[in-house]
Amino acid sequence: MAKRRAFATFLVGGAQRILIAAAIIFFDPFNIGAVTEQASIGVFERLASPWYPARERDRIVVVMIDEKDLPLAGEDCAPDADCGGRTWPIPFSDHAALIEAIVGEDPQGYPAAVFVDVLFNNPHVGDPSFGKLAAIAARGGADRAASYPPIIFATEALSQFDPAAPQAAPLQGTPALLEDVDGALTAQVSWIGEGYPLAVNDGGAEKPTAAAALYESVRGQTLPGNAPAMMAIWGYQPIEGSTYSRLMKDGAVEERPCPQAGTLAGRIGATLGAAASGALANAEAGMAARWRMMQPCSFHAEIRAADLLPAGFESEFRFREALAGAIVIIGAQIPGIPDAVISPVHGKLPGAYYHAMALDNLLVFGDAYYRADRGSKVFGLPLPGVLELAILLAGVVLAAAITAMRRAGWRTKASAAAGVIALTLGLLYFSAAVMRSPAINWLGALTLAVGYILQAAPSGAPRSNRKETA
Repeated sequence: MAKRRAFATFLVGGAQRILIAAAIIFFDPFNIGAVTEQASIGVFERLASPWYPARERDRIVVVMIDEKDLPLAGEDCAPDADCGGRTWPIPFSDHAALIEAIVGEDPQGYPAAVFVDVLFNNPHVGDPSFGKLAAIAARGGADRAASYPPIIFATEALSQFDPAAPQAAPLQGTPALLEDVDGALTAQVSWIGEGYPLAVNDGGAEKPTAAAALYESVRGQTLPGNAPAMMAIWGYQPIEGSTYSRLMKDGAVEERPCPQAGTLAGRIGATLGAAASGALANAEAGMAARWRMMQPCSFHAEIRAADLLPAGFESEFRFREALAGAIVIIGAQIPGIPDAVISPVHGKLPGAYYHAMALDNLLVFGDAYYRADRGSKVFGLPLPGVLELAILLAGVVLAAAITAMRRAGWRTKASAAAGVIALTLGLLYFSAAVMRSPAINWLGALTLAVGYILQAAPSGAPRSNRKETA
């Protein structure tokens, strides 16, 4: 009789917990699932960062235009014209001069490819220098000489549908001026949805994004247009000897060496720090929490555009060795221009670094990059749902087993919780390393499973053994 009651308690308790878990996962009435899913992805990205390989890092160089460095070089603007020079936007001739300085004149020192992450959508009134930029776009375009590097310019889709609202009218973009230049190469830099897509559907035509276009240019391989969006893993290990500036309380600026994680011990330490910073960032409120940095130094090398274009171009040759054979991404960091990305590792960065990191992921992993969507399947079933359900079932079964026991101390519960945590880590490794699809809500499922175990109470001694009173 006692065994039957214990078994009944096991079944009833398990069924109740499964129903509660199913309601939370499939209906998400309090938006808990969405929050924990984002937290799961953020923590995974932080944990994976110290282990990301640096073998392709030095092939990518970011050249950054900063507002405080303006003007750069150009003087091709009428004195009374509104065509920039000292403020943004700078004249087209400045962009042309910067690209020429990056490419150089010696074919042995040419970069492998150049991407200009600046949208040239609006003509500058009174600026006659657009022809210089157009000439460079044509020279580095589809009909370029075999030895000359491809020069790709940023553009945005003119007609793009929102996947979350397919019935809504398409979002309209602004045509880029360089699209009218014969042979000019362009790549998409704006899109809707999660992750970094390899192509954007523009009015029915699949057009490559910046990282995909650069990858195809340097590797000579065409990526499928219907490939899933990428979850770009941000690298942690900066170039050795890198430093960063830190503002002290007394107002002084101090140069400090960048954190390194080149050894096994360093990677383990960085991983533990990543877990701690991820927990703190997800526990805090507001956008500032999402910008919490665990690594203040960028993964890829950065060269200031002003260092390539001083008066007379004297110092350009200092960087020729770094630029030769490199994939160069030109970006701009201008206040008021919405071109920033939130890195779970580095905090807020200019958007050019997102293209650089996505390209690095393609160079390292090829088409086996991490997927940002939840579309992977195993045995015909959605992989994320199967793994989340497995974690929940483990917690439900163990909690129901504890409920059916006569007595269970904290050691029993701790052992059960440790088992569920080990199962979760194993399933996360399988999802990420084998299936390349780490977008699962493992934190939400783990929290529910462990919560079930900790709140489970043993049923106590069988009723037949208790003393009855009249």
